[in-house]
Amino acid sequence: MLSKNYSRRDFLSLSLGVLVTPTLLSACKKKPIPETVINCDNQNTLSNSEKAIRQNLKYVDQTPIATRRCDNCKLYIIIKESSCGGCKVVPGPIHPAGYCSSWYQMM
Repeated sequence: MLSKNYSRRDFLSLSLGVLVTPTLLSACKKKPIPETVINCDNQNTLSNSEKAIRQNLKYVDQTPIATRRCDNCKLYIIIKESSCGGCKVVPGPIHPAGYCSSWYQMM
């Protein structure tokens, strides 16, 4: 009879003959795509007036204010097929970590 209460992790480790560590377990989890890899700056399909709107609203792909991001703005539109979103005010692809002067807090 065993004198120690083994956890499931201990049991699996002992039965497999390997040491299961947090590092090994974390390696199995999917890692999110870093936000710097997402490119939402493709303006090829935008007209000159749409590009001017983006400039006038001071849109940038990386927010200078950590608490004000496009993905927590009421005007942000989630697009399921893309890592970029859209906006009700700023034309073109919108980075989730972006920012513009029309940012409006989501409630």
